[in-house]
Amino acid sequence: MEHLLLRAAVYERRDPDAKAGWGDLWRGFPLAARMGEFISTWARLSRREGRALTASDYIRLSGEPDRTVWRWLREFRELFPELGPEATPQRLVRALPAETEDVNAIVLADFAALPS
Repeated sequence: MEHLLLRAAVYERRDPDAKAGWGDLWRGFPLAARMGEFISTWARLSRREGRALTASDYIRLSGEPDRTVWRWLREFRELFPELGPEATPQRLVRALPAETEDVNAIVLADFAALPS
């Protein structure tokens, strides 16, 4: 979660040249929470289905409105530009523990090393 929060705080910064502060973190909380839920739900559904999901699969399985999922995908891609313009949380699923009570135990460091 810390990783998402830091990415979201950087994304939400109003002045990239100014010194980072607590306000940046506070503005990043809602986005980090949305992305954390989106990624973990994607992982749960993918594992339940036993296969990689597409955006259409996620929409069908999650019951979320189409526009909401496409907005989340846009935000995800903006937070993780190194994963590519067509990236989905599926790239992160294999990097996440199958079961954990402590989401803070999840560390995602080297995105280039993730399988495509």
